[in-house]
Amino acid sequence: MPRRFEKGYTEESDEEIKQKADQKNSKESEKKTMITKYKLKGKSKDSYMECLVNFLPLTSIKNDEHLGYASGIVDELIAMERDSGQNEYLDALTDLIEAYEDSNVEIEESTPQQMLKHLLEARGITQVAIAKNAGVSRSTISEILSGKDRVSKRIAFKLAGFFSVSPVLFLRD
Repeated sequence: MPRRFEKGYTEESDEEIKQKADQKNSKESEKKTMITKYKLKGKSKDSYMECLVNFLPLTSIKNDEHLGYASGIVDELIAMERDSGQNEYLDALTDLIEAYEDSNVEIEESTPQQMLKHLLEARGITQVAIAKNAGVSRSTISEILSGKDRVSKRIAFKLAGFFSVSPVLFLRD
């Protein structure tokens, strides 16, 4: 029986059928190449699987409690020597945390005063030490912290240089 009488026959030429088959084979080959390229092997695969079993399956973060647990795991992983499998797990988990935070956690911008206070406390630095080492008078630091004075551009650049941060942190208001 001629092909045109077969069930499901379309007016495609043999050349068109061959091209479609080649495209399908090419896509399958490309997929296998990608899987092989990004597939974990050996100890890396083992440590990745160990993270999945011991810590947390890589699923979307559902709520703040889940976020807190996932953040704790990130802290634990960051504190340890990691191999490539553990780094892959850490990267994936931080992506999931970031996705949750982007849509569920609102972080208010801090004022220059709040930023200066935080940096002083976090680094255990006194107003006297910053005045001496950043070239800003102690009274200016005190007035900025109390909200009586704004941070000028000149002072912002001095503070930024001292703390090794962007001056933009001190120029917001």
